[in-house]
Amino acid sequence: MVAILEPAKPVRGRNSRPIIEGTSTEVLDKVLRPATGLAIWRRQLSPAVAAAARGLCDKLVCETYSLPAAQADTFNKKTSLQLLPDDIIEDLHTLMRLYRGITKADRVSLRLETVTDDGCRRFHIDNVPYRMVTTYCGMGTQWVLPGDEQAASVQQENYAGELGTLHEGDVALFRGKKSVGHGVLHRSPQLPAGARRLVCVIDAIKKTQPMTHE
Repeated sequence: MVAILEPAKPVRGRNSRPIIEGTSTEVLDKVLRPATGLAIWRRQLSPAVAAAARGLCDKLVCETYSLPAAQADTFNKKTSLQLLPDDIIEDLHTLMRLYRGITKADRVSLRLETVTDDGCRRFHIDNVPYRMVTTYCGMGTQWVLPGDEQAASVQQENYAGELGTLHEGDVALFRGKKSVGHGVLHRSPQLPAGARRLVCVIDAIKKTQPMTHE
């Protein structure tokens, strides 16, 4: 569900330029600015999508799709995707179109996964040009506030400083190492015992990479 349009605004911090958030999809374009490492579309999932996501959180879903951008709008024809709720498929379409429109990627990969651990608990910047992340269910990705990067990099799991957090439904577009500009350190949240997350990750892939469906 798209919220009412409002101007993009910088996130609070000692140097707020690297991180920008807003309630419109238009905020995601701001990640193309070299000084911006993270753009966040703050959105509230529709009740139908939220309910479908909670249902999938109870299953060990792990699907990866790699396809040309030209076929991205028809990827729901893949057999395993047909097993997903229609509301989730429609939302995945929305995210795929947004990512393609902003990054102009020739090929993209989409990973939809139920996460039961905190395997990416160390602060990092992804080794990709741009990565789109959204958590449909459960705790969201955490990111380091501007000015605290050095402390977080050194202390890692022992870092006790303030963190930014993505909420259920929020869409984040991170600048990666393969894109010139400012990157923002982030990590997966440390999950309590028995907790789960339903996470979608979208990346651009090279033309030479094989098409896969795992």
